[in-house]
Amino acid sequence: MKYFGILLCATSLYGAGLQDTYTQEYYGKYADALAGMEKLAAENPKEYFFALRAGYVAYLAGSYTRSLQHYQNALLLKSDSLEPRLGKLLPLIALGQYKQAEIEAQAVLRSDPRNYTARIKIAYATYLTGDFPRSEKYYAELAAEYPSDATVLMGLGWAQLKQGKKERARQNFERVKLMFPGSKYADEGLAWAK
Repeated sequence: MKYFGILLCATSLYGAGLQDTYTQEYYGKYADALAGMEKLAAENPKEYFFALRAGYVAYLAGSYTRSLQHYQNALLLKSDSLEPRLGKLLPLIALGQYKQAEIEAQAVLRSDPRNYTARIKIAYATYLTGDFPRSEKYYAELAAEYPSDATVLMGLGWAQLKQGKKERARQNFERVKLMFPGSKYADEGLAWAK
């Protein structure tokens, strides 16, 4: 019902254009959705939401550099907003710009020290740079607060495994397996932790 209300408002304020982008996104037609969002953003250059949504749709379309540009435009429109900074983490990681992703996430944490998304992206980015001790630290902090979060437990397990901490890693993979018995990712982790 909530989704319907958003779509109804989008249709009434901006016609079918915005509505079409949601439909195109739903059906995986990301390039079409991006073209629609970029048109709306160009026609409404002071509309924060259009810049923000264009950033997300560009990411989905695999246009990571354009995604960053749209998120930056959104940030220029609302400099105190955390959404564009969090959004930028997706294309930065996709582009392999892990250090820049960490810098952006740290900027979010200065305003919101317990932000889940920023913290998990830092944990993942540090893992991808091969800094497994720091990655483990971030994942462990998250696991203490979100002990049933499979993504956190899997990240923690892999960070531990990469450091040769097989028993600790195995415990995390087993925890995921307990919660999600069919998890092929937990099975893979357990195989490596033997």
